[in-house]
Amino acid sequence: MKRLLLLTPLLMAGCTGLVPIAAPPLMSDEECRAEATRARDVRIVSREANFENYANMRQIQSDRNVALREVYDTCMRAHGRAISGGVEPIRRID
Repeated sequence: MKRLLLLTPLLMAGCTGLVPIAAPPLMSDEECRAEATRARDVRIVSREANFENYANMRQIQSDRNVALREVYDTCMRAHGRAISGGVEPIRRID
């Protein structure tokens, strides 16, 4: 019992509040998918990755998915095509 009490603070220190990852966009249009993957905003987000920090990688993956969706939807609107989905996803506020 004493061991459990001594280990509890150590176990709790390892529990971090991990960010839920935003779902990747479904990109069916070839032209807009290519534009979204080459977009400057997506590349900027990807450069911030720290591969040694798991929480950071989850955050970067989520931010990259959000950036991909925004660029893809902008491209679809610019070409007059219908955007998939109906409700805009909830955005995280820092």
